[in-house]
Amino acid sequence: MNIFIGDSHTCGYNESATHWHDNNYAKKYAETTGEKSIIYATPGANHDSYANWLKFLLDKYNNINNAFICLRGFNRFTIAGAKNSYNGEVLPVNHFTLEEISNDINDCYMDYITAGDYFQLYQKTIPSDYDNYVDIKWHPTTGLVSPDLRKNTYMEIKTFLEMNTHLETQNFLKNLFIWDNLCRIKNVTLHVFTLMNNIKIPKEHNHYGELTNTKISYTSVESFFTKKNIDHKRYFLSDNEHYNEEYHTLIAEKYIGSIL
Repeated sequence: MNIFIGDSHTCGYNESATHWHDNNYAKKYAETTGEKSIIYATPGANHDSYANWLKFLLDKYNNINNAFICLRGFNRFTIAGAKNSYNGEVLPVNHFTLEEISNDINDCYMDYITAGDYFQLYQKTIPSDYDNYVDIKWHPTTGLVSPDLRKNTYMEIKTFLEMNTHLETQNFLKNLFIWDNLCRIKNVTLHVFTLMNNIKIPKEHNHYGELTNTKISYTSVESFFTKKNIDHKRYFLSDNEHYNEEYHTLIAEKYIGSIL
């Protein structure tokens, strides 16, 4: 069995805004190889959520051969809260887990927005957020002069003073180190890859320690097929972001095997 983790591209998302359709490379890989795919994917998810998902799946399933994480989560974040004041409770890693499909070829999971007294929502920047550039000014005695953390919008602060900075890169590398150690404990090989060229994986992946069970593909799916004279844009759905069933079949039959 193999684990597949990702966002809308990994959960068979299409124009109808529903999930687990046939444009899903993880499902196609199971059909191609006969090896069951365990899929955990949620539209808009970010890298911070993947440690919980990976921990949950590795504990639940004992005979996992490989885990695949498709990176699409830069410039994304999570907001959360509780019905009452937060009391410091440590939630289980599967607190928001919803099992949607379970059969001989696929088990499919995603995150639910609310569970008990708690909620969490995945959010991301949109192009217009970058139009409101924040002018950063700092004084050695008075500290931060601009922006005003209590007057500027949350998205303005988040976009320019956290995301798109070294903090985002460091946070990703911390996540990568956690994923690797979770797989090392279970003796599973982790494969990290990207669909498109606009997602850049830091080259210095051993920043917090040597990775022992992780293989990183610096050749995206897009680049892999470009070298074969296959234009990924030909397979776009009407939203010009997600791909059709034919392209997901190509990923399953050609790309996944190339990174193993």
